[in-house]
Amino acid sequence: MVVGFPALAQNAGPQMAPRSATAFAQYVDASRTECASFDDGVLAIEYSQIDQTTDFDGDGLADAIFDSAGLNCSTSASFSGGTGGTILSIFLSADGGTRQMQMQGYQILHSRRVPILLLALHGSACDRYGYQACFAAYSFVDGSFVAAGGAVRE
Repeated sequence: MVVGFPALAQNAGPQMAPRSATAFAQYVDASRTECASFDDGVLAIEYSQIDQTTDFDGDGLADAIFDSAGLNCSTSASFSGGTGGTILSIFLSADGGTRQMQMQGYQILHSRRVPILLLALHGSACDRYGYQACFAAYSFVDGSFVAAGGAVRE
């Protein structure tokens, strides 16, 4: 079963698994409130920033992935990010939870066993200058995204 978001914007929103849809709606509501706190800003959402191609949590449903670059606040040029990148939010369909990571870009790789989330990060995440390349690869295990360096702090 999937649900949509006609109430979230003038255009109909994406179709998502019910638990992902609830978590995404809460995320949008919080973002709308935060944007309004900046001189009564109005939030615009680019639904094209939603990716629903990967099942990270193994429940058989694709988990929704949203890049905060798709949030535009009319009164804040840096609302969705800055030089450190944007926030990647993953809305899990199994538990309705959300996992968030700062990144400058992402790609999903498919191994034989589990999907791998490859993030381009600000250079400081690798003890380098901000402009220097830095990458991390994560898989979803026991409720967390993990990498060779450990789990993502939530």
